[in-house]
Amino acid sequence: MSYKKTIMILTGVIENTVYNKKLWGEEGVAFFIEVVEENAAPIRVLFDTGRSGTVLLHNLEILEIEPDNIDYLVLSHGHTGHINGALSLNYKIKNYNIVLHSDIYRQKYKKNNNKIRKSGNQTALKQLNENNIIDIKKKSTYWISKKVVISGNIPIKDKNDPSCSNHFLLKKEKKYIPDQFKEELSIGILSKKGVIILTSCAHRGLINTIRHILSLFEDNMPLYGVIGGFHTLNDKKKTKILIEKLTNYSPKIIAPCHCTGPISNSMLYSSFRESYRYFGTGSLIIV
Repeated sequence: MSYKKTIMILTGVIENTVYNKKLWGEEGVAFFIEVVEENAAPIRVLFDTGRSGTVLLHNLEILEIEPDNIDYLVLSHGHTGHINGALSLNYKIKNYNIVLHSDIYRQKYKKNNNKIRKSGNQTALKQLNENNIIDIKKKSTYWISKKVVISGNIPIKDKNDPSCSNHFLLKKEKKYIPDQFKEELSIGILSKKGVIILTSCAHRGLINTIRHILSLFEDNMPLYGVIGGFHTLNDKKKTKILIEKLTNYSPKIIAPCHCTGPISNSMLYSSFRESYRYFGTGSLIIV
């Protein structure tokens, strides 16, 4: 099998940081992915939609990304910074596929300063065009093409994965229970250089995510790059463990953003100087 002509173009539509004065930043992510394969039509995917439709639609316009050119919208999980722009996009275009795991409709909660509040507009999600939705709850994976895969449920094989979350909640009957993020989706793209993994927050664990997605591709393809939220949240101890585990994969591109945190980012930069890429609103990575 030849991977020679596969090209990935990744644009940061929304991220927490922004340096381009015309673009707007906000807490959350939205990535626009274009995959060009030999003798095939380009595949265009929007991965998450940020915290607000206002920022999403503004940045798409500035970046000259036409909503009508989006083939797939992939919603990673049910938190505010990832799903709240979805309905605004839905009003703009009608004929595109929305890929999600239906557990995303469960209301999310988070605890801050001993107060529990909602995190995510699940009511708006239910207004999306149901005819466009591909629910992969019963599928282990969803292949957009032979080289682009959406993870499906990510097994937690490494319980010591430092990216795993334990401070978010769901409500069951009248009690709050830990959120296991069973709906969380990540994306794997096979390039001529190896597998590129895109993650929104890695609530299931970044190492668990890498291990799972690499297992989906034949020929023992190596990890080439990992881009997205690593969910270390500036925890130095967790970041150190993550660096040790990531080193075993020798990634050629490492672009942490969003929920990784500036302290964790600086530690990752110090450890992966040649591989490290800054990735914020308006950033571009081409493979």
